[in-house]
Amino acid sequence: MSASDFKNKLDRISEGLLNVSGITCLALPVIILVVVIIRAIYAAGMPLWSIDICELLMWFVTYLGLGYVWHLGRHITVDVFIKNLSPRWRWVDDIFILGILFVITVIILAGGFWVCWDSWMTQKKTTNEFPEYFLSLAIPVGLVFLAYEVSVSLWRKLASPGSDSDRSPASH
Repeated sequence: MSASDFKNKLDRISEGLLNVSGITCLALPVIILVVVIIRAIYAAGMPLWSIDICELLMWFVTYLGLGYVWHLGRHITVDVFIKNLSPRWRWVDDIFILGILFVITVIILAGGFWVCWDSWMTQKKTTNEFPEYFLSLAIPVGLVFLAYEVSVSLWRKLASPGSDSDRSPASH
């Protein structure tokens, strides 16, 4: 398998995760609306499964959203200091920040794998006896996605030394 085939497969996986994140963002308010309606209609309250589903969707929105926002270049940036740098120093700063972000993402990813492993090995359950590792699986999946997106940004930045492009990964 060539490097370009591998990158194309990773891009397809990335697009799939983007779609899952988008569907999750759409499903969460719908489920919450249904839960609110059920709570208003039935005195017995809301179904217990809705708590687990909402929690699962929130985890996926949060963790898959990290890579999605990075992919779109819509992350928060503070550029008061950066905008005054020369193009060369801005490029150096971008490489430095992307490198630190990648290392931090990998460290948190290791913690996410540990959380999943621990909940699977101890068979932890949620309040409604739903396996907790299904919920915690969102952590490493989303962080792998973020690590991939940051590494693509870093690779593109390294391929264009000294460029004065926007800091946003989507602009590359």
